[in-house]
Amino acid sequence: MRASKRTSAAPYLGAVPEHWTDISLKHLLRAPVTDGPHETPAFVDESEGRPFLSVDAIQDGELVLDGCRYVAPQAFDEYRKKAAPELDDILMGKAASTGKIARVKTSTPFAIWSPLALIRPAKNRLDSRFLEYVLKSPALQQQIEDLCNSNTQKNIGMGDIPRLAFALPPMQEQERTADFLDEQTARIDALIAEKAQLLQALAESEASQVLAEVTGQTREAPGELSPEKPEAAALPAGWKLPQLARLVSKLTNGFVGPTRDILVPAGVRYLQSLHIKSGQVDFERGEYYVTEDWSQVHLKSVLQVGDVLIVQTGDIGQTAVVTEEFAGCNCHALIIATPRRELVIPEYLELVLRSAYGRAAFNLYATGALHPHLNCSNIRDIRVPLPPLAVQRKIVANSTSIGAAHRKLRSHVEEHIERLREYRSSLISAAVTGQLDISTSGSKPAARPAEALA
Repeated sequence: MRASKRTSAAPYLGAVPEHWTDISLKHLLRAPVTDGPHETPAFVDESEGRPFLSVDAIQDGELVLDGCRYVAPQAFDEYRKKAAPELDDILMGKAASTGKIARVKTSTPFAIWSPLALIRPAKNRLDSRFLEYVLKSPALQQQIEDLCNSNTQKNIGMGDIPRLAFALPPMQEQERTADFLDEQTARIDALIAEKAQLLQALAESEASQVLAEVTGQTREAPGELSPEKPEAAALPAGWKLPQLARLVSKLTNGFVGPTRDILVPAGVRYLQSLHIKSGQVDFERGEYYVTEDWSQVHLKSVLQVGDVLIVQTGDIGQTAVVTEEFAGCNCHALIIATPRRELVIPEYLELVLRSAYGRAAFNLYATGALHPHLNCSNIRDIRVPLPPLAVQRKIVANSTSIGAAHRKLRSHVEEHIERLREYRSSLISAAVTGQLDISTSGSKPAARPAEALA
């Protein structure tokens, strides 16, 4: 028999079982919510230190120690006096990436930085797995959003986290709900992982085909051309291998000073490295502007149609060709290469630089280990495989066709992934608000088969 319902007093929950209790998180804690140090530690190599995690360690709802920072043992011990995560504690992003949630599933000792909040539930009243799902549910994510404030970045105050409210079932129901969601979300996550592998395979396939095109090699043996010894490659007849400097009339970089004092609400659009991705320029991650007067002073970084842009710092080697839409923009920390069109087609040059060969060449010429950086004076020596113009045009056309086909396939797979994520979210929401009535029958309710969405 289905339990009677009532309207929960907790925000956004709607109807919940009559016997569930509306409660705030503060009444279910074994220890006060805390966080890590607010200072910036001195980081050390992995071999010399202990794991030190920030909010970027929460990836797709899981805590990932691989690739984390490390601090010296003395600092590690000091930081853990304030926050020493234990198995089944909950970590929440409370600054910048607010609302990211992960349960501690490792016994490996680690320390946390201030953007992470440590939540320790009272084990006799609150199942840690149930709390993890509650905090990941749409209703609680919206509560977290509403409690956030924004100064220089969005954050939720330490005093606000215990105010989060939800409906609490008896412990046995919490455990059954967590068991059910563990099983169902594992199936969904496995399907998402399969789709992610397919996306990776598509990307590798496209990259392999482009590499074969721009190096004149067969698909069965791509990458024979090496930036370390480019002269050793057997190029097709009529191909040359000039230095990049010989193929451009200009090789310079955009403005490299601080941007905080030059950006304005409207004016000349201002490109940065975050706007360059996968051979495209786009402003999905935000538009930036400088004044017309400022741009006229910094004329060398004003872009024109056909310029090839190269990310100079960070994700080095991301490239794009400037189209009419972005002509006249100014830019920051991007290398600008203006091709000599009688020698090389801009789109062809961009393909070479974006290929695995180009990326390997950029890595070869980059300076700085922790923060790779490209200098114009270095990359001018990169050798560019150069066929006749007619062959360049054909390669560009072929690569455009290859790219369009792969984009269509990627879009299809990404739609499936999004549907699976939406289903996962709706399943969690239904379970933690009692809509699935997991506790009242001898068997678990049948969820919609996730495979049907795949």
